[in-house]
Amino acid sequence: MSTVVPWVLSGRSPRAVCEQAGRLVSFVDGHDLLDVGFSLATTRAVFEHRAVVVGDRRALAAGLEALAGGGDGPELVVGAAGMAGKVVFVFPGQGSQWVGMAGGLLGSSRVFADSMAECAAVLSEFTDWWLFDVLDDEVALARVDVLQPVLWAVMVSLAALWRSFGVVPDAVVGHSQGEIAAACVAGALSLRDGARVVALRSRALRALAGVVAWWRCRCRWLRSPGMRGGMGCRWRRSTVRRRWWSPVRCGVGGVGRGVGGGGGAGASGAGGLWVAFRSGRLDS
Repeated sequence: MSTVVPWVLSGRSPRAVCEQAGRLVSFVDGHDLLDVGFSLATTRAVFEHRAVVVGDRRALAAGLEALAGGGDGPELVVGAAGMAGKVVFVFPGQGSQWVGMAGGLLGSSRVFADSMAECAAVLSEFTDWWLFDVLDDEVALARVDVLQPVLWAVMVSLAALWRSFGVVPDAVVGHSQGEIAAACVAGALSLRDGARVVALRSRALRALAGVVAWWRCRCRWLRSPGMRGGMGCRWRRSTVRRRWWSPVRCGVGGVGRGVGGGGGAGASGAGGLWVAFRSGRLDS
């Protein structure tokens, strides 16, 4: 059975691609097709004008000759790469973690491992734990003052890995500790400053656990178009607590005891949100 192999060509102009095809014709006979195809795909610079010739030895020869002569053929695809859009790195908040995360990349990517080591070094100045010791520690990762700095380090290191492959962001955006990672990747914060912010912020969050809380409200006004003026929910009439709402839900954040005491039938509990990120206590 004949081996079918793709040979990938690229050049700065259509003529350059045709000239490359002419030179490659002599490589069809007497060379390993897989080796040549692998080298073409992985060791040569990639330019905007491209062609792919697919087939066995005979089809490759026919396709290359057709391309070299400016022709066409069933084994040949020619085109030019266009700009599909700009690149944006989006860094998430808490919830993207799992026990043992980053383990595979630490063993397979020197760039990722080196970046994690740099993050570990700067984090050690502001924490009492070592980054590499907690990646597979379920108990440690349950602590917000460990988890958020770990996620920050992983996100910064993933960005370094992508950049090593030539994927450079035109913009970055993030949420929570992802904002801090984005600031470091953009150069707005140094790695040490980013480590300091994420470590101290997450330590403050742990200190506030159980002190402030966030309630989500399932008011009737949310389900009734006639009651969406804002007066159907007593939380929305409150001037004491920090409130937030959208067309599909509303909520209230404040001191845990005060918020919890007024949940009632129309509100759901903190729902796993053990601290009110929009509370005045946290802002201070």
